[in-house]
Amino acid sequence: MKVGAALVCLLFSSVAWSKQLNVDQSRINWEGTSLVKTHRGTLAFANAEASFDSQGQLASGSFLVDMRSM
Repeated sequence: MKVGAALVCLLFSSVAWSKQLNVDQSRINWEGTSLVKTHRGTLAFANAEASFDSQGQLASGSFLVDMRSM
């Protein structure tokens, strides 16, 4: 049982905290170019979460983009 508990602690020790991002206020700005013209727009997030390590650096994240918002 001690091995199992140590493994669980080890798995979660690299992530200090997680934050659910405000998807209503967050956008992706994109730009597509060809030889003759440029297109620009925004995409909305459907869901977004980021995890940070103990130094505040991004450790992992999950971002679901709503492609219908294009």
